[in-house]
Amino acid sequence: MALIHPYSKKVLGKILDFPSAYFQINYLSGTKFCQEITLTAYDDAEKQNVICQNIYTFRPSVSEGSLNFIKQGYEFLKTLQEFAEAVDV
Repeated sequence: MALIHPYSKKVLGKILDFPSAYFQINYLSGTKFCQEITLTAYDDAEKQNVICQNIYTFRPSVSEGSLNFIKQGYEFLKTLQEFAEAVDV
């Protein structure tokens, strides 16, 4: 699973636009109280060029029938304004 969403980044005074940036959780660690995810952004689904990496934290659900922590991480990301329009892939 991953997310596709437009992304812009300022580099050396210029704005670079990535209309189909590919966001993938590459690392997850924590406890049932707090999960930390490392989200890597690539220029597209080919994943040849890393744009950036960011760390996010969320409190996972551990109730019976809950999604696994990685899927919960993506669901959490989509609650953030910056990923509100992101598409699952």
